[in-house]
Amino acid sequence: MLVLSRGVLERFGVTAADLRANLVVDADVAALASGTVVRFGALRLRITLACETCSRVERVREGLMRELRGSRGVLARVLSDGELRAGMTGTIERRSLPALPEQWQDRVAEVLAQLPERNVVTYARLAEIVGVQASYCRALPAVLAKIGGGLPVERVVRAGLGDVRGELWDGVSYYRSAEA
Repeated sequence: MLVLSRGVLERFGVTAADLRANLVVDADVAALASGTVVRFGALRLRITLACETCSRVERVREGLMRELRGSRGVLARVLSDGELRAGMTGTIERRSLPALPEQWQDRVAEVLAQLPERNVVTYARLAEIVGVQASYCRALPAVLAKIGGGLPVERVVRAGLGDVRGELWDGVSYYRSAEA
């Protein structure tokens, strides 16, 4: 989910819907480190990464992608369900979880290190797991060629290959291992 600071909406004259934000808070979310756990009642969120500004915001206003660079908010994963209501106060838990690598290429290596045996992952799903846009799929073959180090780069496949041996991996365990 995308968590955004209310100040960003005001500073750029946009709405939460314009930026596709799931949660708007009265705090500087850019100051939250990867791995920080935020609680709203029973709802617990794990901050994962800063959200990259994508070209979709250009539909709102030309030049907005450039304007928003570094201000799009943070991505978070739901650790435990709970009801979220307007006006709720969030608290930061003392115990944080491991931070995800800052560089997306490092996250690719980390994800592949956790790819279960006899599983394969598609380029598109790998990009999604590491938190980058699908357009990064074009760069993945070059990144995989550089990674090496005994990681199962040969088990990253294109979607739609009927002869692939192995079960498709959804990547959920990549986050669960750190969240346990």
